[in-house]
Amino acid sequence: NPRAEAAREAGCAFDEFLRLMELDDAHDAELTDLGENQAQTARERYALSDVELVVSSPLSRALRTADLVHPPSESSESAKKRRIAIEHFREINGKLLNA
Repeated sequence: NPRAEAAREAGCAFDEFLRLMELDDAHDAELTDLGENQAQTARERYALSDVELVVSSPLSRALRTADLVHPPSESSESAKKRRIAIEHFREINGKLLNA
């Protein structure tokens, strides 16, 4: 949670930190610019040509990360079968449970 962490580093009160954690975790947030950059770096750093299956949380930022790190093939219908999202991989919302 980049916003809550930035506020904590700037010295916000603990209650404010928890409030920001709760607000930001209450919805399916988009991947941040930092996350986009990290995913691009991972793609450049690791050779993933032999990946057969990508499994992720159904959250949009997890799906976007997977697409950036290992883009789906545009050439075949089988590419869709190589990607699955599992509900049980969704992070648990709730203040410090995921901190």
